[in-house]
Amino acid sequence: MDRDRTPIYVEHHNGRPFSVITKGGEHYDFEYCKRDGLVYYNLSGTGGPRKTRLEAPRFCEPKKTVKGVRVWVRADMTLIDERGRTVRKHESRGYRLLKRLPGNPFERDDVCEGQTVHCTKCRDYLPDDADRPCAHLWWCDACCSWAGAADDPCKHETREASRAAYEKGQE
Repeated sequence: MDRDRTPIYVEHHNGRPFSVITKGGEHYDFEYCKRDGLVYYNLSGTGGPRKTRLEAPRFCEPKKTVKGVRVWVRADMTLIDERGRTVRKHESRGYRLLKRLPGNPFERDDVCEGQTVHCTKCRDYLPDDADRPCAHLWWCDACCSWAGAADDPCKHETREASRAAYEKGQE
C-alpha cells in the first residue's frame, strides 16, 4: 500500500523530527539512536484524513521535559487543543512555531524506517530488529515483550528464566 507521507504537522525535539502527522492522518513516531546516529520512524497510529483542524499530539509536556521543541503546522491547518479550542499562543504550551518546514522528515539522510526499544542503561533508543539490540536487552517469548533494561520490562529477570517460562508454557 502506497502511503502519502506529505506532512501536515511536524514536531521537532533538539532539531530532529519527533512526531509527524501526514495528510492521510497517519501518526509517525521518530526516535533518535545515539549509537547509530540515525533517526528511526514507525507508523504509530492513524486518525483518518485531516480537513482543516488538527489536535496537537500530547506525547510529552514540552515545558517540563524537552527544551527546544519546535512545531511546524501546514498553513491551511488550525492547531487545536484537547478541548477543541484554537491554539493561538503556542509558546504558552511550550512550543515554538516554525514558519516553514525545514524539509520533509521522511527524506532526510539520517532517517530510516524501523521500530525502536529504549534501553534504560544505554540511555538510547535502539532498533528492535535484532534478538539483542544491546547487552542489556533481550526478547522474552513468554511475555512477548522486551526484557532486561527496557522501559517496561517483562517479569523475568534473566534471559534463562524467560526461556524456561516460554518452554514451560509450550508443554
